[in-house]
Amino acid sequence: MAQAKAVEYLRDSPTIEEAIRRAPELAKKLSVIVEHDLSESRQATIELEQQRALIEQVRAA
Repeated sequence: MAQAKAVEYLRDSPTIEEAIRRAPELAKKLSVIVEHDLSESRQATIELEQQRALIEQVRAA
């Protein structure tokens, strides 16, 4: 997803110079996207670990 957004963002730049000028803004946007995705991944991992712990408790009972 982040890669697709970067390609789209750079495609909108008419020249290499414009793409270079916009690179810092793009980097900030990509950083936000990646951080959001990592946060979602961490949350999913936590939920899966909680489910696994519950399953193990049921099996042990």
